Amino acid sequence: MSAHMEQLRLPSDFNRRLRNLHYVDLWKASEFKMFVNSNVHNLLHVYEELYRYGDLSTISAYPFESKLHEIKQLVRSGRHSLVQAVNRLTELQRVKAARISKTETTDSRVTGFTLRDNFRDQCFMTFGGCIFLYKGAQQVGDTTTTQGCQFSQQAPFFLHPYPSQNLNIYSANMRDLNHAIVNVFCDNVMCKLAAVETITED
Repeated sequence: MSAHMEQLRLPSDFNRRLRNLHYVDLWKASEFKMFVNSNVHNLLHVYEELYRYGDLSTISAYPFESKLHEIKQLVRSGRHSLVQAVNRLTELQRVKAARISKTETTDSRVTGFTLRDNFRDQCFMTFGGCIFLYKGAQQVGDTTTTQGCQFSQQAPFFLHPYPSQNLNIYSANMRDLNHAIVNVFCDNVMCKLAAVETITED
């Protein structure tokens, strides 16, 4: 306890004088040794640790202890505990990989919206002005690409009173769809387009 805190006359549950940490050596040889626990030990060395290693957040062991607790939950008995932990972690990685693989074949989340392999939710436009039909997604390492088929041409749906292309409203014909799969980086996807089927007279 600092000299400033001693002057504050803090309330105490015991009718005893508040002591600072300089009395720890005396406590060890008296009945007060029961109060010398790990917290007191940390307080004795906290200044040295901060001076030597820097901010407490950079040397805290809480993340390690939290992860260690998760690993302990994977162990069911005391026999071959390391093997059990490795097997459980391997199983979890396989399940996670299977879920990602299953999700990527149906849905793709891009910058706040979701593309799906159905008529209404599968159209999207790139920053280059190209319109695609979503077919799937693929992840290679840390890079995720969206797969789709590109329309060879599209036209404004209306010109009056305001050109529809300025509102990202276009008309496209399924006959102009190129069925070759094209990989598009997610950063190049500008927006999702809601598809509305119309009937045109040939």
